[in-house]
Amino acid sequence: MDNTVSQFLGKAVPAVPFFLGLMGAGMGIYSLTSPYEAIRGFGLRGPPADKATPQADAYQKSLIYAYGIRNLGVGLGSMGLFAFGQFHPLCRSNPVAAAVARKALGLTLLTGTVVGLLDAWLMRQYAQDLSVVGEAKEEAKKASTSHAMTAVVIFATGLFLYL
Repeated sequence: MDNTVSQFLGKAVPAVPFFLGLMGAGMGIYSLTSPYEAIRGFGLRGPPADKATPQADAYQKSLIYAYGIRNLGVGLGSMGLFAFGQFHPLCRSNPVAAAVARKALGLTLLTGTVVGLLDAWLMRQYAQDLSVVGEAKEEAKKASTSHAMTAVVIFATGLFLYL
């Protein structure tokens, strides 16, 4: 690989987990503050308000909150590992500690790829359900592709950091 490209990747790729974490944390907060809008961004569309019972509405909102908490936790974890590796005095003064922090972040992203892949699979299953029609089906298909592509970026970044 060209030395200039290698230097660029060496500086740019470690910042990707921070931005992925920021996106995850942001989506987590959005899910907690605007659950129905956030879950549409995920690729799911709830039933019409006139067809939902209060219990079904509470149940749906609780599931969306769980999704938001997951994203918030994973996002904060990624940003925390990134910040530790970049700014902690131990990692700044000890190349071995910095390398371990980098590998830990890479491993976290590699294992976190499972979340993106399963989200993509879940959206694909939802889109294939016979009761999902029209715009909801199209949104779910697009979301499935988006989740899969994000998982590929997360995997590639994790692999780069781990190796």
